[in-house]
Amino acid sequence: ATAPAAGARPEVFVQIDGTTDQSKLAPADTGERLGRILRGGVERTGYATAWPGGAPTHAELSSSRSRAFIVASTVKQVDVQKRNRQAQISCKVEIRVAPWSGTDGGETWEANKAASASGSAKATTGASEREIALGVRDCIEAVAEDVTSRQVVPFLKRLASAGS
Repeated sequence: ATAPAAGARPEVFVQIDGTTDQSKLAPADTGERLGRILRGGVERTGYATAWPGGAPTHAELSSSRSRAFIVASTVKQVDVQKRNRQAQISCKVEIRVAPWSGTDGGETWEANKAASASGSAKATTGASEREIALGVRDCIEAVAEDVTSRQVVPFLKRLASAGS
């Protein structure tokens, strides 16, 4: 369920936007990794995250009668507290979903059609820089997977089925 057949236009298209790191502490590959988590969660529903020829314009979405949404993640917070030989890591991730009208139209925040979901987690690791970096990544990814499966995907399904 990745890309539709050449020339075919998906009924529901989900644009996975980049990740914003407000914490300034997420590992460099966080955006790529969260993008993979979001894409995987959305594609398991059968919705497309790829469009033939690249992201569609408003005209392409209209002419194919496709409904489109944008999903974007933000690493809101990462906190690391070192105690003795351990580090306590806490993280918060937010994922927003909104109707999307193509590369030239952008997202629209409409009541009951846009939402923001967040989650947080804590982890304990060793105190080395490597252990902390891995702990931060694990924390962020665990939250992103949880929020995607428990909140984002059900919301997308409700939106998509309401429009059909």
